[in-house]
Amino acid sequence: MTRLHNFADLAFRPDFSAALHEDGTRIEFTRSESTLLSHMSQRVGQVMTRGQLLDAISGAGSDKNDRNIDFLINRLRRKLGDNPKDPKFIATRYGEGYVWRAGAARPNPNIAGATMVVGPVRHLDVPPEMSHHADIFAQNLYHSLASSLRENETAAFDKSCPPADTFGTDAPQTGVELTFFTELDRLECVITAKDFRTARILTASRILVSRTGEPLHIDKNRTNDLGQEILGKIWKAGIIEGGMPAPLPVTMNNAAGLAPGERGSWDLNDKRLTALRHNHPDDDALKIMYATHLHSKYVLGSLKLFMQKEDEFDADEDEIERLVLEALPFAQSKPEFAVMAAKLLFFLDRGFRDLAVDIAEEAHRSNTAIASTLAIVGQLRGFMGQTEPALQCLNQAAILSEYGSEFHVYVLILKCQALMAAGDAEGLNTARKELYSARPAVMIVFEFLFTDHRKPSLRARAAVMMLTRAKARAILYKFDYVSTRLFQIKAHQENSIRTPLKLLMKRFGRDVVPDRLARALPELIEELTAN
Repeated sequence: MTRLHNFADLAFRPDFSAALHEDGTRIEFTRSESTLLSHMSQRVGQVMTRGQLLDAISGAGSDKNDRNIDFLINRLRRKLGDNPKDPKFIATRYGEGYVWRAGAARPNPNIAGATMVVGPVRHLDVPPEMSHHADIFAQNLYHSLASSLRENETAAFDKSCPPADTFGTDAPQTGVELTFFTELDRLECVITAKDFRTARILTASRILVSRTGEPLHIDKNRTNDLGQEILGKIWKAGIIEGGMPAPLPVTMNNAAGLAPGERGSWDLNDKRLTALRHNHPDDDALKIMYATHLHSKYVLGSLKLFMQKEDEFDADEDEIERLVLEALPFAQSKPEFAVMAAKLLFFLDRGFRDLAVDIAEEAHRSNTAIASTLAIVGQLRGFMGQTEPALQCLNQAAILSEYGSEFHVYVLILKCQALMAAGDAEGLNTARKELYSARPAVMIVFEFLFTDHRKPSLRARAAVMMLTRAKARAILYKFDYVSTRLFQIKAHQENSIRTPLKLLMKRFGRDVVPDRLARALPELIEELTAN
């Protein structure tokens, strides 16, 4: 039989009792086959379950003996010359049913390559007087989602959006499907956000749209809030359900969707987390994520944070402590969250050190996403003075990370910090070169921190000359706050900050040293003052 290539190759009779191929070959269909073709072709691109197809062929006049849908589909495929592995007419959706693909309109070119598509939009027996409200709601939600995307992202709207396999490599990233239905006098909508290419559900919600004879229950402002919440839930799902291949702060940074090395992830994530926490204040995963977010403010934030009056971070530390302790029972059942909770408790330096180390080591023993715990456990071991075990973890984490990725750079920075604290100048020099090779741009930030204090590089000395006294003091304050003070061995504390301290004191004098640092390391300050 001649193999049919697409819908245009066939001329079907209106009743689907036969089809004529362009070369004159006639294909006859039984009544059951004809009925099945008719029902499926009216729902192009939509999954029809076996139960729905059985109902279609079991009506008056149908062949009641032929109730094996799979057998019937296989017979149709043979007649149509359709290959089930590369279907042109009938595609299998495993666990769901079958989809009629032939005759589908070509994908809207505005959808191909879009970040997000809103559609398909389904009205399940919605009466005409409510359909208008459904359409207004769908349009408002689309505009809310589109306006909330970043400049380099695009959204499209297609009420009859075809499935992903019609797009090939240009399929959108995320799909938001809307299904409207009525419950008594209520018009409701189920909003389902999916990974468009895999159909994995990211989030789903059910919304009251309106009641009979009443205006829209959700106005434009509420729809805007809903759009923000949907984007936040999509972002959260990408973090939690993505397997956590990197520590939580790195994964949250990556989920912001910025290019490697691009700044601004904290501000984007702040909006998402604020909206999510407003609507879900008791969500333990969000508590750990927000505590991580607060910690990241000091790691990623600008020097302006550290130019203000010292010791003004108590409020954030109080909030981190409250959130982590409240969510600790949840976190201990999720190793990727437990290890981050441990790091946050260690960072607080409020008497949780031993508890934090125990939690981290236990999470490391049970986690299957091993790379994410290797990095944080390695950092904590470095803080505890266990340099060799720390480097073993960090080296393995670097191997498991993608070269040049945010995670790879994150691990290399931790490795440099551990080597610097241990006083391993040769190892630090090698690690520093590895870091700059993976991400050359970070040299501007880290060279005068990681250069050899005995013979600072020309680039490090030049960087110091460009600083104001206020910025120099803020740099020392920041580096001490996020790193130096956490080392448990005094010599490691001194080693960790000796180089920048020496360079900045030489340029600006002793007054550049923040008060906390001066109190914590008086011997080092005296040594550098004398030299």
